[in-house]
Amino acid sequence: MKKLLSVLSLMCMFATPAHALTVSCVNCSNSLLQALDRATNMEQLSTLISEYHESVTQTAQQIRMVQQNIEQYANMLQNTAQLPANLVNELKGNLTRLANLSGNLKTLRGDIVGLGQVFNSLFPEQALFEELAGASPAQVEAANAQYQQQWDKWSATVDQASQATFQLSGHQLDDLQKDAGRFQSYLEELLSTPDGQQKAIMAGNQLSALQVQEARQLRELMATQVQSNLASQMKAEKESQMAQEAWRDTLKTNRIGSAKAKPDPF
Repeated sequence: MKKLLSVLSLMCMFATPAHALTVSCVNCSNSLLQALDRATNMEQLSTLISEYHESVTQTAQQIRMVQQNIEQYANMLQNTAQLPANLVNELKGNLTRLANLSGNLKTLRGDIVGLGQVFNSLFPEQALFEELAGASPAQVEAANAQYQQQWDKWSATVDQASQATFQLSGHQLDDLQKDAGRFQSYLEELLSTPDGQQKAIMAGNQLSALQVQEARQLRELMATQVQSNLASQMKAEKESQMAQEAWRDTLKTNRIGSAKAKPDPF
Protein backbone atom coordinates (compact mmCIF):
# COMPACT_ATOMS: atom_id res chain seq x y z
CA MET A 1 0.00 0.00 0.00
CA LYS A 2 1.37 3.41 -0.94
CA LYS A 3 0.94 6.46 1.23
CA LEU A 4 -0.51 9.00 -1.14
CA LEU A 5 -0.26 12.34 0.60
CA SER A 6 -0.43 13.95 3.97
CA VAL A 7 -3.75 15.72 3.70
CA LEU A 8 -2.62 18.11 6.42
CA SER A 9 0.25 19.37 4.25
CA LEU A 10 -2.15 19.86 1.34
CA MET A 11 -4.47 21.83 3.56
CA CYS A 12 -1.67 24.16 4.53
CA MET A 13 -0.94 24.69 0.83
CA PHE A 14 -4.57 25.43 -0.03
CA ALA A 15 -5.43 27.30 3.16
CA THR A 16 -8.41 25.01 3.74
CA PRO A 17 -9.55 23.69 7.13
CA ALA A 18 -8.92 19.97 7.40
CA HIS A 19 -8.48 16.90 9.47
CA ALA A 20 -4.94 15.65 9.98
CA LEU A 21 -5.30 12.61 7.74
CA THR A 22 -3.01 10.64 5.51
CA VAL A 23 -4.75 9.20 2.46
CA SER A 24 -3.57 5.78 1.34
CA CYS A 25 -3.71 4.55 -2.23
CA VAL A 26 -3.45 0.87 -3.03
CA ASN A 27 -3.00 1.12 -6.79
CA CYS A 28 -1.83 4.66 -7.53
CA SER A 29 1.24 5.13 -9.71
CA ASN A 30 4.54 6.72 -8.78
CA SER A 31 3.91 9.38 -11.43
CA LEU A 32 0.81 10.53 -9.53
CA LEU A 33 2.73 10.69 -6.26
CA GLN A 34 5.43 12.77 -7.92
CA ALA A 35 2.93 15.09 -9.62
CA LEU A 36 1.07 15.74 -6.37
CA ASP A 37 4.35 16.32 -4.59
CA ARG A 38 5.21 19.03 -7.14
CA ALA A 39 1.80 20.74 -7.02
CA THR A 40 1.97 24.06 -5.16
CA ASN A 41 -1.40 25.62 -6.03
CA MET A 42 -4.91 24.76 -7.17
CA GLU A 43 -4.19 25.72 -10.79
CA GLN A 44 -1.49 23.06 -11.03
CA LEU A 45 -3.81 20.52 -9.45
CA SER A 46 -6.51 21.49 -11.96
CA THR A 47 -4.04 20.98 -14.82
CA LEU A 48 -3.21 17.53 -13.46
CA ILE A 49 -6.90 16.59 -13.38
CA SER A 50 -7.36 17.84 -16.96
CA GLU A 51 -4.44 15.70 -18.10
CA TYR A 52 -6.00 12.61 -16.54
CA HIS A 53 -9.35 13.44 -18.11
CA GLU A 54 -7.73 13.70 -21.54
CA SER A 55 -5.79 10.46 -21.04
CA VAL A 56 -8.97 8.58 -20.16
CA THR A 57 -10.78 10.07 -23.17
CA GLN A 58 -8.02 9.06 -25.59
CA THR A 59 -7.73 5.58 -24.10
CA ALA A 60 -11.50 5.08 -24.42
CA GLN A 61 -11.40 6.12 -28.08
CA GLN A 62 -8.61 3.65 -28.80
CA ILE A 63 -10.43 0.84 -26.97
CA ARG A 64 -13.58 1.60 -28.96
CA MET A 65 -11.60 1.25 -32.21
CA VAL A 66 -10.29 -2.15 -31.08
CA GLN A 67 -13.83 -3.16 -30.11
CA GLN A 68 -15.11 -2.32 -33.60
CA ASN A 69 -12.37 -4.45 -35.14
CA ILE A 70 -13.19 -7.40 -32.89
CA GLU A 71 -16.86 -7.08 -33.79
CA GLN A 72 -15.90 -7.45 -37.45
CA TYR A 73 -14.05 -10.69 -36.70
CA ALA A 74 -17.13 -11.95 -34.84
CA ASN A 75 -19.25 -11.27 -37.92
CA MET A 76 -16.76 -13.10 -40.14
CA LEU A 77 -16.81 -16.17 -37.91
CA GLN A 78 -20.55 -16.48 -38.45
CA ASN A 79 -19.85 -17.41 -42.07
CA THR A 80 -16.75 -19.53 -41.65
CA ALA A 81 -15.43 -22.16 -39.28
CA GLN A 82 -12.06 -20.51 -38.80
CA LEU A 83 -10.42 -17.20 -39.61
CA PRO A 84 -7.75 -17.22 -42.34
CA ALA A 85 -4.15 -16.78 -41.25
CA ASN A 86 -3.92 -13.09 -42.16
CA LEU A 87 -7.00 -12.27 -40.07
CA VAL A 88 -5.71 -14.34 -37.17
CA ASN A 89 -2.62 -12.13 -37.19
CA GLU A 90 -4.82 -9.04 -37.23
CA LEU A 91 -6.87 -10.42 -34.35
CA LYS A 92 -3.70 -11.15 -32.42
CA GLY A 93 -2.58 -7.55 -32.96
CA ASN A 94 -5.91 -6.21 -31.74
CA LEU A 95 -5.87 -8.42 -28.64
CA THR A 96 -2.33 -7.27 -27.90
CA ARG A 97 -3.48 -3.67 -28.20
CA LEU A 98 -6.51 -4.37 -26.01
CA ALA A 99 -4.29 -5.89 -23.31
CA ASN A 100 -2.01 -2.84 -23.37
CA LEU A 101 -4.92 -0.39 -23.27
CA SER A 102 -6.54 -2.34 -20.44
CA GLY A 103 -3.30 -2.02 -18.50
CA ASN A 104 -3.20 1.72 -19.16
CA LEU A 105 -6.78 2.15 -18.02
CA LYS A 106 -6.07 0.10 -14.90
CA THR A 107 -3.27 2.52 -13.99
CA LEU A 108 -5.52 5.51 -14.68
CA ARG A 109 -8.25 3.96 -12.54
CA GLY A 110 -5.89 3.56 -9.59
CA ASP A 111 -4.71 7.16 -9.85
CA ILE A 112 -8.16 8.68 -10.31
CA VAL A 113 -9.63 6.70 -7.42
CA GLY A 114 -6.68 7.89 -5.33
CA LEU A 115 -7.39 11.48 -6.35
CA GLY A 116 -11.03 11.00 -5.42
CA GLN A 117 -9.99 9.91 -1.94
CA VAL A 118 -7.78 12.96 -1.63
CA PHE A 119 -10.71 15.20 -2.51
CA ASN A 120 -13.00 13.38 -0.08
CA SER A 121 -10.52 14.31 2.62
CA LEU A 122 -9.69 17.79 1.33
CA PHE A 123 -13.25 19.01 0.85
CA PRO A 124 -15.66 17.00 3.06
CA GLU A 125 -17.77 20.12 3.54
CA GLN A 126 -18.60 20.42 -0.17
CA ALA A 127 -22.21 19.73 -1.22
CA LEU A 128 -21.18 16.69 -3.24
CA PHE A 129 -19.92 15.16 -0.01
CA GLU A 130 -22.59 16.57 2.29
CA GLU A 131 -22.78 13.28 4.18
CA LEU A 132 -19.18 13.96 5.27
CA ALA A 133 -19.82 17.52 6.45
CA GLY A 134 -18.43 17.80 9.96
CA ALA A 135 -17.20 14.22 9.79
CA SER A 136 -14.44 13.03 12.06
CA PRO A 137 -11.14 11.75 10.62
CA ALA A 138 -12.32 8.18 11.28
CA GLN A 139 -15.56 8.80 9.38
CA VAL A 140 -13.71 10.26 6.38
CA GLU A 141 -11.35 7.29 6.38
CA ALA A 142 -14.33 4.91 6.53
CA ALA A 143 -15.94 6.72 3.58
CA ASN A 144 -12.70 6.42 1.62
CA ALA A 145 -12.52 2.71 2.43
CA GLN A 146 -16.06 2.21 1.13
CA TYR A 147 -15.22 4.27 -1.95
CA GLN A 148 -12.17 2.07 -2.59
CA GLN A 149 -14.25 -1.07 -2.06
CA GLN A 150 -16.73 -0.03 -4.74
CA TRP A 151 -13.95 0.44 -7.29
CA ASP A 152 -12.27 -2.80 -6.23
CA LYS A 153 -15.54 -4.58 -7.03
CA TRP A 154 -15.56 -3.01 -10.50
CA SER A 155 -11.91 -3.92 -10.93
CA ALA A 156 -12.74 -7.55 -10.16
CA THR A 157 -15.39 -7.54 -12.90
CA VAL A 158 -12.87 -6.21 -15.42
CA ASP A 159 -10.30 -8.77 -14.29
CA GLN A 160 -12.82 -11.56 -14.86
CA ALA A 161 -13.44 -10.32 -18.40
CA SER A 162 -9.68 -10.13 -18.99
CA GLN A 163 -9.26 -13.69 -17.76
CA ALA A 164 -12.02 -14.89 -20.09
CA THR A 165 -10.36 -13.12 -23.03
CA PHE A 166 -6.79 -14.25 -22.47
CA GLN A 167 -7.40 -17.35 -20.30
CA LEU A 168 -5.09 -15.79 -17.73
CA SER A 169 -5.52 -14.13 -14.36
CA GLY A 170 -4.78 -10.42 -14.15
CA HIS A 171 -1.47 -11.13 -12.41
CA GLN A 172 -0.47 -13.74 -14.99
CA LEU A 173 -1.38 -11.39 -17.83
CA ASP A 174 0.69 -8.57 -16.32
CA ASP A 175 3.69 -10.87 -15.95
CA LEU A 176 3.38 -12.27 -19.48
CA GLN A 177 3.13 -8.80 -21.02
CA LYS A 178 6.54 -7.93 -19.62
CA ASP A 179 7.99 -10.35 -22.18
CA ALA A 180 6.64 -9.34 -25.61
CA GLY A 181 7.95 -12.47 -27.31
CA ARG A 182 6.35 -14.85 -24.83
CA PHE A 183 3.08 -12.93 -24.96
CA GLN A 184 2.91 -13.15 -28.75
CA SER A 185 3.69 -16.87 -28.65
CA TYR A 186 0.96 -17.36 -26.09
CA LEU A 187 -1.59 -15.51 -28.25
CA GLU A 188 -0.64 -17.58 -31.28
CA GLU A 189 -1.35 -20.77 -29.33
CA LEU A 190 -4.57 -19.33 -27.92
CA LEU A 191 -5.85 -18.48 -31.41
CA SER A 192 -4.62 -21.65 -33.12
CA THR A 193 -8.01 -23.38 -32.99
CA PRO A 194 -11.50 -22.29 -34.09
CA ASP A 195 -12.73 -22.71 -30.51
CA GLY A 196 -9.92 -20.52 -29.20
CA GLN A 197 -10.67 -17.82 -31.75
CA GLN A 198 -14.38 -17.89 -30.94
CA LYS A 199 -13.83 -17.63 -27.18
CA ALA A 200 -11.23 -14.86 -27.51
CA ILE A 201 -13.46 -12.81 -29.80
CA MET A 202 -16.56 -13.14 -27.62
CA ALA A 203 -14.70 -12.35 -24.42
CA GLY A 204 -12.72 -9.57 -26.11
CA ASN A 205 -15.99 -7.90 -27.07
CA GLN A 206 -17.16 -8.04 -23.47
CA LEU A 207 -13.86 -6.76 -22.11
CA SER A 208 -13.67 -3.82 -24.52
CA ALA A 209 -17.30 -2.89 -23.77
CA LEU A 210 -16.57 -2.92 -20.04
CA GLN A 211 -13.48 -0.78 -20.56
CA VAL A 212 -15.40 1.81 -22.59
CA GLN A 213 -18.02 1.91 -19.82
CA GLU A 214 -15.34 2.26 -17.16
CA ALA A 215 -13.69 5.14 -19.01
CA ARG A 216 -17.04 6.93 -19.09
CA GLN A 217 -17.50 6.40 -15.36
CA LEU A 218 -14.01 7.69 -14.62
CA ARG A 219 -14.66 10.84 -16.65
CA GLU A 220 -17.93 11.38 -14.78
CA LEU A 221 -16.13 10.86 -11.49
CA MET A 222 -13.60 13.56 -12.29
CA ALA A 223 -16.31 15.93 -13.48
CA THR A 224 -18.53 15.56 -10.43
CA GLN A 225 -16.19 14.87 -7.54
CA VAL A 226 -13.09 16.78 -8.50
CA GLN A 227 -13.49 19.55 -11.06
CA SER A 228 -16.45 21.22 -9.34
CA ASN A 229 -14.45 21.42 -6.11
CA LEU A 230 -11.43 22.77 -7.96
CA ALA A 231 -13.45 25.61 -9.45
CA SER A 232 -14.55 26.94 -6.07
CA GLN A 233 -11.14 26.42 -4.49
CA MET A 234 -9.33 28.14 -7.38
CA LYS A 235 -11.67 31.11 -7.01
CA ALA A 236 -10.92 31.33 -3.29
CA GLU A 237 -7.20 31.00 -3.96
CA LYS A 238 -7.32 33.75 -6.60
CA GLU A 239 -9.20 36.08 -4.28
CA SER A 240 -6.63 35.46 -1.57
CA GLN A 241 -3.79 36.22 -4.01
CA MET A 242 -5.48 39.45 -5.11
CA ALA A 243 -5.90 40.54 -1.50
CA GLN A 244 -2.24 39.85 -0.80
CA GLU A 245 -1.16 41.77 -3.91
CA ALA A 246 -3.33 44.73 -2.91
CA TRP A 247 -1.74 44.76 0.53
CA ARG A 248 1.78 44.60 -0.95
CA ASP A 249 0.86 47.44 -3.31
CA THR A 250 -0.26 49.53 -0.37
CA LEU A 251 3.05 48.98 1.37
CA LYS A 252 5.08 49.73 -1.77
CA THR A 253 3.37 53.07 -2.42
CA ASN A 254 3.81 54.09 1.21
CA ARG A 255 0.13 54.93 1.41
CA ILE A 256 0.06 54.07 5.07
CA GLY A 257 3.01 56.35 5.86
CA SER A 258 1.63 59.27 3.84
CA ALA A 259 -1.76 59.23 5.51
CA LYS A 260 -2.31 62.26 7.75
CA ALA A 261 -3.34 61.62 11.30
CA LYS A 262 -6.48 63.33 12.50
CA PRO A 263 -6.21 65.63 15.49
CA ASP A 264 -7.02 64.08 18.82
CA PRO A 265 -10.51 65.35 19.69
CA PHE A 266 -9.67 65.11 23.38
